[in-house]
Amino acid sequence: MAVNASITALQVMQDAPVIPVIVLNDVAHAVPMARRVAFACWK
Repeated sequence: MAVNASITALQVMQDAPVIPVIVLNDVAHAVPMARRVAFACWK
């Protein structure tokens, strides 16, 4: 059974009125930051 899980940006913003944004000034920080955020979400 196939499930269509695609949603629009508008649907995301309606469900989550606050969307966190992380700004990195150095691309070298991107992967370590992504790992930390992913780890924090799985805890």
